[in-house]
Amino acid sequence: MLVQLYFTMLHESFHIIFRHSPESAKMAAETTRELLRDMKDELADQLSLITNDELLSDSKTQEHLAALIPPALPQEEREAMMAQMCEEMKSNPYSTDYIDRLVNGSDNVLVEELACDRQAWLNFVDMATANGCSTEDLLQFHLCFFVVFCAMDFNQSILSQYRPALRAHYQ
Repeated sequence: MLVQLYFTMLHESFHIIFRHSPESAKMAAETTRELLRDMKDELADQLSLITNDELLSDSKTQEHLAALIPPALPQEEREAMMAQMCEEMKSNPYSTDYIDRLVNGSDNVLVEELACDRQAWLNFVDMATANGCSTEDLLQFHLCFFVVFCAMDFNQSILSQYRPALRAHYQ
């Protein structure tokens, strides 16, 4: 909890820094966009190796989808939810379009959020290593942050299913 609080404080501090130093904000945003371009290229390479149907029929994909369905539901409802998720994924295939929109400036707020996350993480790593944190400890911190961010994102996605005003935003 303390580590998450420290990360959050660093993140919010960078919002303040960026407000008072527009040049720093501009540099951070451009670096973030460059990293997003790299991620886009890597994703495009990966997507070129597999079709959407192959991805959806992969056993690991099926396991991950099944894990999202509450086991307490009756089998019929579980199957209906699985079918609905697969249909949603077929109608909204993975693509690099969203990254293109971010890189081309359609969502400067999210780019700033990503830049603040990146700066917070880099500063956290510097602080942790200066205090003797091992590579294994850093990996554990990284995994914990990843789990927390995934949980937050998952929560927002679930909420968007029940709040029409949020649905368009998280689609």
